[in-house]
Amino acid sequence: MRIGLGWLIVPLQRGDDRTMAWHNGGTGGHRSFVAVAPQSRAGVAVLTSSARWVDRLGVDLMRALAA
Repeated sequence: MRIGLGWLIVPLQRGDDRTMAWHNGGTGGHRSFVAVAPQSRAGVAVLTSSARWVDRLGVDLMRALAA
């Protein structure tokens, strides 16, 4: 994993040369997740008014879109 301007940069899939940059956050009972996969020209944003983290959903959506 690398970090670029506060974004986490990881392989899109294990063993894949393509990367995904993502960031998450939460405040006041709301959560968010945003990811982009530049080589696949794909991106996803998940926003919720729940205190539950949405990272797994965001990563799964990103991998499905970039496949």
